[in-house]
Amino acid sequence: MLKKNQKNNLNLKDFVFLYDNLLVRSIKQGGINGLVNPDQYDDKPEFGEVISVGEGRLLDDGTVVPTKLKVGDVIFFGKYSTEQTRSEGEDYYVVREDDVKAILK
Repeated sequence: MLKKNQKNNLNLKDFVFLYDNLLVRSIKQGGINGLVNPDQYDDKPEFGEVISVGEGRLLDDGTVVPTKLKVGDVIFFGKYSTEQTRSEGEDYYVVREDDVKAILK
């Protein structure tokens, strides 16, 4: 249970993400060498750095398949398949592993 003064001090980095959910910090345009998101597209994909990783995808039989992603990975993902939020002045996304299109080598 949260204390009264604690609820205003919540930080997304303090949460443990479940299953195949990832916390991803947004990387602004030009933040990756040579890659730029075209401004003319409303549904442009996003780039981000993985900050927290859930344990993996839960199958129907109760088995958990570990995620392939790890903290620090830079990923390319669809903007509209996520939940966007702000914490401590930065943009973050909660992304499912299935919605990640690519990982930067």
